Amino acid sequence: ESMLSLCKVYKAKLVEKTSKEKQTVTKDVLCKAVRVITNVLQDEKVAVSVTPQLIKMFISLGQIAAQAKIHEIALNVLCGLNNMSFYNKEGSLFAKHRTLLTDFLIRLLAVNNVAITIETLGVLGNLAQYHDVAEKLAQDKHVFEIAATLLDSENSDLVYKSCGLLVNITKYKEFHEKLPSKIVTQCVEVLCDVGMLDVELSTVTLFLLWNILYLKEMKTTEEERAKLLTVLHDYTEHTYCDT
Repeated sequence: ESMLSLCKVYKAKLVEKTSKEKQTVTKDVLCKAVRVITNVLQDEKVAVSVTPQLIKMFISLGQIAAQAKIHEIALNVLCGLNNMSFYNKEGSLFAKHRTLLTDFLIRLLAVNNVAITIETLGVLGNLAQYHDVAEKLAQDKHVFEIAATLLDSENSDLVYKSCGLLVNITKYKEFHEKLPSKIVTQCVEVLCDVGMLDVELSTVTLFLLWNILYLKEMKTTEEERAKLLTVLHDYTEHTYCDT
């Protein structure tokens, strides 16, 4: 409660017109306070018992920080939300605020900062387990375009988080028509690029391919199927399995 009160006081100071020196102090205090709260939220008992005031304060502070391009504060807020979302369950306060959180996170995808994008995709991926969130994301062409584009990124964390988000959206058949036509090719390219060097990324990419192909809503070309079969054969080759 004391940390929450401190954040509220300094959040108000963040939007005040003060000297550069005072602004630096305000930013420093907020960074440290949010980081303390975020660390505490790693404990499941704390994460599942958060208050509406904390969630709303995080959203409000994250919006202010993102607009002011104070990326360190925005990133700390996202890390806290990520810790909350990791333990979120149906009926929890975090889950009940998922519409508000989703709207906030969609706006953050426009921020040109890799670390913020990674954390934002992580929280959205956890929230997309709920059908209403998956539907909201699927209806936003901007979200799908970003997630699909990031599958081609050279940053493996961006690819992993994008795959994770798309896995949770594509488990619902009705959203497959929103997928870009080249997504199967993109997934195959990811598998070709990483091989068994990144087991987690390979696994989540295979999950995404399974969702896309198993529900048979997307058409694939003969060339795509042939390349996929070749890659899958390589993945089941004994030396890979031993690795």
